[in-house]
Amino acid sequence: MMFSDKQQDTTRGSKTLRRDIPKGNRMRSCLVLAGWLAVAMPMLMAQEIARSGVVVEVESEGAFLLRDFDGGEIEVLFDERTEISERKKNPFRRAERYSSEQLVVGLQVDVTGYLKNKQSLLAAEIKFTKDDLRTAEIVSARVVPLEKRIEDAQGRVGELEQRHREDTQDFSGQLTELSEAYKTTRNQAHENHEAAERAQNTADLALSSVNLATRRLNTLDDYEIGKTETVYYKFGRVDLSDQARRKLDDLVQDIPSQKGFLIEVKGFASADGDPEYNSLLSKQRAEAVVQHLIEYHHISLRRFIAPYGFGEQHPIADNAIPEGRSMNRRVEVRVLVSRGLGNTAELQEM
Repeated sequence: MMFSDKQQDTTRGSKTLRRDIPKGNRMRSCLVLAGWLAVAMPMLMAQEIARSGVVVEVESEGAFLLRDFDGGEIEVLFDERTEISERKKNPFRRAERYSSEQLVVGLQVDVTGYLKNKQSLLAAEIKFTKDDLRTAEIVSARVVPLEKRIEDAQGRVGELEQRHREDTQDFSGQLTELSEAYKTTRNQAHENHEAAERAQNTADLALSSVNLATRRLNTLDDYEIGKTETVYYKFGRVDLSDQARRKLDDLVQDIPSQKGFLIEVKGFASADGDPEYNSLLSKQRAEAVVQHLIEYHHISLRRFIAPYGFGEQHPIADNAIPEGRSMNRRVEVRVLVSRGLGNTAELQEM
């Protein structure tokens, strides 16, 4: 096969170029690239991650099982180098430090650390609020038996506090924006004397909005009694009658449209029989009300203050007569509504 002079020169040049790169240099380049990948890949894989959820099981000293709000679970490992502290709301005070003994079931935490593997997270920081800790202690002491029977509601106790924190962050942003608007308006009033009256009106409106938002922040944890209802029981019974079910249904029919509410459930018994048995009976009656509201009205468990049985305490009628004892066999239900979240419409109108 014949080539022209130009084609032959091109062919010879290509072969000469390949011969100019020694094989040893190509091998060293490959080794350098492989070494760089060996160093860089662990660094890339060890990126810091954050997880939020609820402690569902304390497995052993130095480990607990965390369930996030999507239902996923991961093992969290910690040691003496892990910082366990308060996630505080007040920026003007120092966060409290906690010990690993306070990581109890039901506690909502924020964990920051590094993935040890697909199932384990090595924690550098674990944070939670005082409200979350108090709620978890109540859950651990009184509600755990009920949570075991209602597995789909487990771990939701701290969701109300989470929503409060989200609302607080939103309100803080509104405060900053409104304060900036106030400053801008005042500056424009000085620069343009003819627009002073209009600027002053805008500034006053901004200040009113700031004050209203501040009042909402201060009253988020302030509750007022909304609706109340009392259901009664037959002697020695803990199951709900048809009349009691209708009363509970009427009480919570408007609940799905409300925000920022809690439900308080207290059980009582008459003075018949053994006081210790009556205390257990009153607690079971309160739990029966909670179970009905959860199963038939899909009210989240986090909305309930831990139900409590008072036994023969706090009678409302004379236990010496049958009519009085019948009235004392009861459960009182109260719907508590947050005053702070009740001002949402007023802030939007402004």
